[in-house]
Amino acid sequence: MFAEFIRPMQPGEERAVEELLKASVDSDAEARLVDQLRATGAMAGEMVLPLADQTIGYYALSHMRCPKGWLALAPVAIDPDHQHQGHGRRMLGQLTSWAKATKQWIVVLGDPSSTGSVVSISSELLIWRRPIRSHIRCWPDRVTPCQKTP
Repeated sequence: MFAEFIRPMQPGEERAVEELLKASVDSDAEARLVDQLRATGAMAGEMVLPLADQTIGYYALSHMRCPKGWLALAPVAIDPDHQHQGHGRRMLGQLTSWAKATKQWIVVLGDPSSTGSVVSISSELLIWRRPIRSHIRCWPDRVTPCQKTP
């Protein structure tokens, strides 16, 4: 059986996403991050990849404070039983196509070495490791620096 279309998360799917996040990283840190993004209104969008009656893929986009209008991608999760089958590639491929079409800046926070092949299939996305100054690759073609706020 092949997964269905990638689609926006629907009300009532929060618990399935929480379980997926906990299973895919063996921690509740990503689930807590998602809860915090939702609670603070920073969540820009959440996408899921359903398969029959379960959610096997997920990613979240949140609004960045600076630069204004940019989005941050985190977390991304694929159910451990469905990894290495191209689902993550397909999800991020769709996101990359959307970002190109809309000229949307997206930042991937985290260590690119920990995301394996995700980085290579998403090279059009801006990738920053923490701390942000340590590694920068850009799309479209330049970075707009943030203004310091008082």
